[in-house]
Amino acid sequence: MFLAQKPYSGVDISPTKAQIKELVISKANEFNISPELFLRIAVCESGLREDAQNPTSTASGIFQFLNSTFFNYARAYELPTDDKNDPEVQAELAARMIAAGGISHWNASKNCWQ
Repeated sequence: MFLAQKPYSGVDISPTKAQIKELVISKANEFNISPELFLRIAVCESGLREDAQNPTSTASGIFQFLNSTFFNYARAYELPTDDKNDPEVQAELAARMIAAGGISHWNASKNCWQ
């Protein structure tokens, strides 16, 4: 994964919002999803912050996956599950789910991105 870099000597190098935006648009194009819609969902869900965390649930990351949803779908799509908030994994998983007709997973924020 090119965006998520592990800490080196105690320094965590996180991707910028511009890099996450580029990633989201790239995944949308890869999975034939409207880049504008896919980006709006990510912005509404997390503000493009990989460390976004819902204070009342397990939802986190740029697409705010609940633990159960993330692990079930990531395993089904054979994606890595070692870092739930990895922006590349979240974007790939969200793109695969939406391409398969699963946009309803983001209905809680629909009034923001619709």
